[in-house]
Amino acid sequence: MIGPVELRIPADPQMLRVARLSASAIASMGGFDIDLLEDTKLAVSEALLVLIDIGYGAAISVRFTFADSVFTLQASTATNRVDLEGLDLELCRTVLSGVTASNDVAIDDGKVTITATLRDLAG
Repeated sequence: MIGPVELRIPADPQMLRVARLSASAIASMGGFDIDLLEDTKLAVSEALLVLIDIGYGAAISVRFTFADSVFTLQASTATNRVDLEGLDLELCRTVLSGVTASNDVAIDDGKVTITATLRDLAG
């Protein structure tokens, strides 16, 4: 098992590269090939961009783990939005469905959490 590795980053799109680099390093240590590394970075970017958009400037908590050929991303932030069925979230779900084995968006007690897993079927 690799991780968990946890980051807390400002809700700033420029900080996405920190999370993307961390995620790709962990996935690479786990043996993902270049295509899965790119999918991992895309999933991280998509999830965090949506959290930046639907949050209200609160920091974003990110957690990465890698075990048994499965990379898991869990990212969350505080939100004051009640309706999470907007276009930006629907696009996020569509993109995540294209690059992940599974994904979920949940809201609980003023916090939205996006979870996504990527699986190396060859591993």
